[in-house]
Amino acid sequence: MKFGPDKVTVIEGDALLRQHLAGILADAGFQVFAEPAATAKNIVESMPDVIVMSGNPPQFDCCDLLADVKGSEQTRNIRVILVSAGASAERVRGLELGADDVLSLPIDDRELLARVRAQLREKRPEDELRETARSDRQSRHQGRRVLDALRQGRHILRFGIVSLAALALLTTGIIAFLSWRSQKQNVRIYAALTKLQTSFASEREIIEQARKARKESEQSVRSTAPNSETKK
Repeated sequence: MKFGPDKVTVIEGDALLRQHLAGILADAGFQVFAEPAATAKNIVESMPDVIVMSGNPPQFDCCDLLADVKGSEQTRNIRVILVSAGASAERVRGLELGADDVLSLPIDDRELLARVRAQLREKRPEDELRETARSDRQSRHQGRRVLDALRQGRHILRFGIVSLAALALLTTGIIAFLSWRSQKQNVRIYAALTKLQTSFASEREIIEQARKARKESEQSVRSTAPNSETKK
């Protein structure tokens, strides 16, 4: 896992001391931001790895920024080195207020760099763990999204199969009904045709019988006519 240059923000109201601290850190290869004052919003925008800030722990108003940094979810992992003009009691007070380290004035240049590097050595593994945890969460989130998409796809596929099956059943029912209706109509047609054929046959028989009777009548008339003439 690769990280960019370590960033250090120097917050010091005294211009000469601010320039001195910023120069030491810049010469050591750090990316330095030097400000006479800062707010929590400024810290969030720059997101340094370490803050070197002046403060007098007995005066609580000077430590508002420290409380804001350590009390925010976004910035609480930033390491804060408090620069105090007091003795051991002020250093202890600064640590109790949330500072990760406290330096007393006057500051030794090598000690400043050593303290900053010590904070970075402790912070870097924590950053790596947080980055790994964040990547794992993203991977799990993406995995859940894939599973959700697969589940949704299965639901859609199942719905499609059920819909096709229902449509097939409906189609089969319609075809069966139409076939039954067609067969019923065919039976009616065949019955009507049979009835017509029977009727035609009856009419032919009647006509044939009438013709036969007429023929027999004519023959009878012809056969009786000569007998009448003979008697006369």
